[in-house]
Amino acid sequence: MREAYPLGLQTVPDEEVVRIHSSSGTTGTPVIIPYTAQDVEDWTIMFKRCYEMAGVTDKDIIHITPGYGLWTAGIGFQSGAERLGAMSIPMGPGNTGKQLKMMIDLKSTVLCATSSYALLLAEEISKRDINDQIHLKKRDHWF
Repeated sequence: MREAYPLGLQTVPDEEVVRIHSSSGTTGTPVIIPYTAQDVEDWTIMFKRCYEMAGVTDKDIIHITPGYGLWTAGIGFQSGAERLGAMSIPMGPGNTGKQLKMMIDLKSTVLCATSSYALLLAEEISKRDINDQIHLKKRDHWF
């Protein structure tokens, strides 16, 4: 796949590409993924289905911490939440203090995060003794 850099994976004409995403490239040349409008639609539906399978509904408030930009995670989580009809909070990564403040103030019920960042947030919640102010569903299972 890396040998296909930059657009060797593209199978449609340029005018059908509506978005570019990419792997991080931390282990070598990044993999560039051209998305068509149908790819974006399919990605959105897949994320909506993932939320539904996890029991998330349009009544939830979804706190999104993965990055936006070339990495597809952040915008995927957001577009799926919007398709579901849930409120989304597109925080992106970092600034743990602000993350926690927003989680408390906006009463986030769902957290989208990498496992390592979710663990860091859990540790900070415990350290700050604010567990009783957190509204995440099923939180007793990981705090």
